[in-house]
Amino acid sequence: MIIVDNNILSTFAKIGRLDVLFQLFPKSQIGIVPAVYNELRIGVTKGHVQLKEVMEMIQKKSIRLLTLTEAEIFLHQLFQYRLMKENWNL
Repeated sequence: MIIVDNNILSTFAKIGRLDVLFQLFPKSQIGIVPAVYNELRIGVTKGHVQLKEVMEMIQKKSIRLLTLTEAEIFLHQLFQYRLMKENWNL
């Protein structure tokens, strides 16, 4: 599985070449994490119409929306806390 972020998907969508992603990784599934899905959804609501194709691919499961385990959610929250603590010198 190849996990991609919003930058990759929006760049390929902007030039109308999402197909290239699948050509680059023909034997792999393309996946995104929930945070990327939320970024894409917000982009669509802000009028970035090129992202609609990405959202359709997610609905059709051409791009897989991954779910995080409880351990991954915990680690994400811990990482965010440590970043906040470091940035605010707490």
